[in-house]
Amino acid sequence: MMIQPMTQAAASSTPASSSSPVSAKDTSANYLQLLIAELQAQDPTSPLDPNQMTAQIVSLNQLDQLIQIRSLLQGVAK
Repeated sequence: MMIQPMTQAAASSTPASSSSPVSAKDTSANYLQLLIAELQAQDPTSPLDPNQMTAQIVSLNQLDQLIQIRSLLQGVAK
């Protein structure tokens, strides 16, 4: 899978809005794209620390759970 670099024009054409809900699926997809790009671009003489990668995956799972809890609470509040 080839990941295309994001140009500054593309990044600025779609500003992030704090009012738009972020889904866990979107967050996971973005994280996986970044992880793949990071692994492809890493220096073979200094590979990525496995402990750091594990911590990132744990953080992603925590974020997914918080997003799911928030959506459930918003459903109950309505």
